Amino acid sequence: MSSIPGAINISTSRQAVPFEYLIEFDNNKLALNNLTVPQVAAFLREAVDGLETTKIFRGADEIVVRTRMANDEVKTMDQIKNLKIKNNK
Repeated sequence: MSSIPGAINISTSRQAVPFEYLIEFDNNKLALNNLTVPQVAAFLREAVDGLETTKIFRGADEIVVRTRMANDEVKTMDQIKNLKIKNNK
């Protein structure tokens, strides 16, 4: 885009995508902790990728607001493995 005459303030929010991980759940351990696969998957998605919490409208612009954990809390698989998930109890 910087090669287009007159283009200014060029930036992107896109970041390098980390490796993809496959996480397999132990259903017996989930049951012991009163958790389900969908609960844990939703928690992990929100922690790493974020959750759309609201939208702000300014004229014709729509700004999506996402919440997620700080990048330094979920940088590595070891950090992700050590996240604490609250169950219903």
